[in-house]
Amino acid sequence: DAIRAGLQRRQALTTRTTRHLVSNLLLQPPDGGQRLRGRWVLTLFRSDQAERPATIQLVADVEDVYVQVDGRWKVARRTLTPVFGTP
Repeated sequence: DAIRAGLQRRQALTTRTTRHLVSNLLLQPPDGGQRLRGRWVLTLFRSDQAERPATIQLVADVEDVYVQVDGRWKVARRTLTPVFGTP
């Protein structure tokens, strides 16, 4: 319910524009099983008015664990560690 409420609040902010920039993606080979690890850097930009420039809201290190399900890789776990800002 809390997630749904948060998404509804975000959807109501019709003048807000956000962009998630993913960089420095590093995938480690599978560990012999059906698990894969990935690390990347997330930079989140936001502007609440179209005529104003976007500002950086968050820079975070992200670590994922992917699992293979029916031949497709899916995110099993995601850990986000803020470096600057808060999520």
